[in-house]
Amino acid sequence: ANIKTNDGDYVGEDGLLYCGKCHTRKQAEIILLGQIRRPMCLCSCEQERLEKEKQAQRKREFEEKVKRYRRIGFPRSDMFKWTFENDDRSNGELTDAMQRYVDNFTELLKDGKGLLLHGSVGTGKTYAACEVANALIDKGYPVLVTNFSRITNTLQGMFEGRQEYIDSLNDFKLLVLDDLGAERESSYMQEMVYTIIDSR
Repeated sequence: ANIKTNDGDYVGEDGLLYCGKCHTRKQAEIILLGQIRRPMCLCSCEQERLEKEKQAQRKREFEEKVKRYRRIGFPRSDMFKWTFENDDRSNGELTDAMQRYVDNFTELLKDGKGLLLHGSVGTGKTYAACEVANALIDKGYPVLVTNFSRITNTLQGMFEGRQEYIDSLNDFKLLVLDDLGAERESSYMQEMVYTIIDSR
């Protein structure tokens, strides 16, 4: 590391350089091949400053990763706002179940356990699934919200790389498949359902 001397730094009684601010060593003493060497080292306040910089960098990288996951993860940008914070709790039991899933996601993921939400139109299934997706993205998990129509349209537009695309769906820690029942009319769509779910 390129360690600079600053105004106020001083040489102690041991002959080593000390930081004028935190009064800890900026120089170490070692014996190398029988000779005493005095290489520069980081004082306490410099170590602290570097650690804060690293933490800030990690935070920035994490926030960028979350933004990227959110861009990739949702078919519609308004789904970014479908969160627990914005939930009107019109179906509190469902919301609580979704929160429990998020709270226990690490263990559930290890056990390969997902959720199947069913009910009539307008009961908040998609919103609830997006709440989970948003909460997990906030924790740094890659999540994709999609449906089989979108997946099939993508596959049908490809001349090659279909298997790679299907395999890429496994890169997401959680895959939210909306309107699963809509595929039952077509044998091709049913086959896609089995292929994608089996590969996960």
